[in-house]
Amino acid sequence: MQAETFIWGTDIVYFIYGIIIIILVYFFIQYRTRSLRKANQVLIEKDIASREVEKQREELAIKNKNITDSIQYAKKIQEALLPSDIMFKKLFPDSFILFRPKDIVSGDFYWLTERNNKVFVSAVDCTGHGVPGAFMSLIGFKILENIIKVQGIEKPSEILNILSMGIENTFHRDEEDYLLKDGMDLAFCVFDRDKKQLEYAGAFNPLYLIRDNKLIETRADRFSIGLKHLLNEQNDYTNHSVSIKKGDMIYLFSDGYPDQFGGPNGKKFMYRRFRHLLLTIHNLPLQEQKDSLEKSIEDWKGEEYEQVDDILVIGIRLV
Repeated sequence: MQAETFIWGTDIVYFIYGIIIIILVYFFIQYRTRSLRKANQVLIEKDIASREVEKQREELAIKNKNITDSIQYAKKIQEALLPSDIMFKKLFPDSFILFRPKDIVSGDFYWLTERNNKVFVSAVDCTGHGVPGAFMSLIGFKILENIIKVQGIEKPSEILNILSMGIENTFHRDEEDYLLKDGMDLAFCVFDRDKKQLEYAGAFNPLYLIRDNKLIETRADRFSIGLKHLLNEQNDYTNHSVSIKKGDMIYLFSDGYPDQFGGPNGKKFMYRRFRHLLLTIHNLPLQEQKDSLEKSIEDWKGEEYEQVDDILVIGIRLV
């Protein structure tokens, strides 16, 4: 009697097994292909995005360089307008200028000229810093030049009144529609060599005179140049007259130095500390005074704090 063969061992079953394996392999290959295509597509998209980012980075780098180059050239223009060191030393042989813009160009500037044996000098702080401040400084510089050299005005208070009107007329169309609410603070001095007299007028920025180890402060008016229209009353600037003598130390400055943040508690340097520092260094040679001021503000600022504003300090010893 012949034994019966189970169906599982027949050729038909092996054939079916083969078909199933082929189908499984097919679907596995299809799955892997789709996965690889998807992964490849992701890589392609990432590559495209990376190239786009790199392209944008290069474009930004070019634009940044062009802007920086333009501002660097603007700095040269601004520096060309400022009184030269030679001119300053000629009119004030014993003097220093500490001028440290926060950015490439500055909203602070200093102004100097001579007329009728009088020396006119000012430390000016325009609203803002950087490019906007620099634009204001150029406008203020040219208006001052016109007031003194063309109009022949010599009294500090009158100079400030006319300067304020000039700034207002430049930026404001009428009383109801002001284009800008920007102005400038400054200390303005006229040294009369014949009379040994100093005349001063100021907008927020005072005058410091040190004589016999005592600091005498002449206070400024509390309204900015170009912003008198914001007051209910159109006040005029006050003219101060001070007798001067050999050895007097005069300081003109913007608010950048006392307003610098730093120290152990991250606070402002403040005017009280600034006055104390000036009293400490005022007998030193002028270059050493400048070096001391630079070191003091750097130590105060440290590495933790950035410079917050343009810094301008002018020191003059009368000879």
